[in-house]
Amino acid sequence: MNTGLYDCCSGEFHVVKKYPYIVGSDPDVDLKIIGASVQGKHCQIQQNGVKNVVISFVPSGVRINGQEINNAALQQNQDYPIQIGVRCFYIRHSSDLKSWGERLKIGGWKVLREGQTIGNQSMPLQNYL
Repeated sequence: MNTGLYDCCSGEFHVVKKYPYIVGSDPDVDLKIIGASVQGKHCQIQQNGVKNVVISFVPSGVRINGQEINNAALQQNQDYPIQIGVRCFYIRHSSDLKSWGERLKIGGWKVLREGQTIGNQSMPLQNYL
């Protein structure tokens, strides 16, 4: 099992290859993201048995499924929207990250406003940005 992060803004796909995996704005982190609300060492992904856990180093700095977290265990083969500072990602703990990342890049994204789909078809995320 591996963990992958898909950057919803850039379309970049990152695979966690070592633990702990540090995310932040410092030059020595594993995933460097820039933003006014991103701290040097903002959060980390670590292994805890068969599950991976996201741990925030910053109060109110990480949201998963819209909820602020201090730490959260990732279930296998489940997609989680995660907000790190103001940056949005999807995170997944799975044995098949390659096809998951490709599906996210190809399409299947829809925009909702007040529960109503905008447009008549799903598209690649980059078409909405």
